Amino acid sequence: MSLHFSRNQFQLFNKDLLFLQRLFGTKTDRHGRRPTKARQPTSPQSPRSSETSLPGAPDSRLARVQLAAINALLELETESDSLLSRDPHLSTLSHHLATLKTLVASLRKSTHHHSLRSFLTRRASTQSLSRLAGSIESEIQAWIDRESLDTLTKALKQQDNEEELFKLLSQFEDRVLRGFDRELQDLVLKTRVFNLIESCLCDSNSSNRVREHCAFVIVGLIKFNKDVFVGQVLMGATIKALLTMASPNSIRVLCSLVRIIKSPLVDEIEFNRQIPKIISLLNWDDSEMRVMGFGCVLEIGYFGRKDIRADID
Repeated sequence: MSLHFSRNQFQLFNKDLLFLQRLFGTKTDRHGRRPTKARQPTSPQSPRSSETSLPGAPDSRLARVQLAAINALLELETESDSLLSRDPHLSTLSHHLATLKTLVASLRKSTHHHSLRSFLTRRASTQSLSRLAGSIESEIQAWIDRESLDTLTKALKQQDNEEELFKLLSQFEDRVLRGFDRELQDLVLKTRVFNLIESCLCDSNSSNRVREHCAFVIVGLIKFNKDVFVGQVLMGATIKALLTMASPNSIRVLCSLVRIIKSPLVDEIEFNRQIPKIISLLNWDDSEMRVMGFGCVLEIGYFGRKDIRADID
């Protein structure tokens, strides 16, 4: 048997987790760490009693919405326990969902008692649930990343559906621009998706629309982690491909790369004798290309060494 959950289903579960974290406390990462944050005073008009955020609290609209979010995750745990356990990548998620079921049962049981012990149990359980929600969210996001990268790499290799490839590239760009994630970086390196994106950028048979979007994704990867992906840009054919395309967007990407990488990229451009080609953009009939070319010359002049500035003059 195989796992039959779509990316959209897991994204819905992730939304439920974000809701749980808002109800039960501060968001945590997959290791249960909670960021320090200044405590805000509680308004007398909107008391935040732990009783109102417990599953099964009577006559509470908040509790009913909360219960729906919890039930969605418990349904995932109930219907797919064996399937999750069989997938090595999802065994941790399966364990977290089983723990969630135990915690929710403990919370529901404690709501029917008003002793000090029940109160302490509720407090401990809600804090544990907050940490657990963060861990489950991270595991689901890791699953989404694996599935997304697998789909993207296949689409880059086949290139038989331009609209689908464009959509996948946009999703991947949005993902890397959310900020650094070590596990996502490991997946990117393992799947060699950078090389596939660069190959698509250099492929003259691909449409300019797709090639330009590949270029924007490369900029996103540089922002994601300069230390890892700058070297691949300097050693690869990205700059040559951008100048060969010679479109406003390709030159815009080149300007961004010069601005981010600075003198190492300027040195590489000068070493490959590509500065005259950039300067020649100033003679184009297309006014937008002249503007982009002028901006690129300014970026190179600003970040380049004195000898490169002399070549420009």
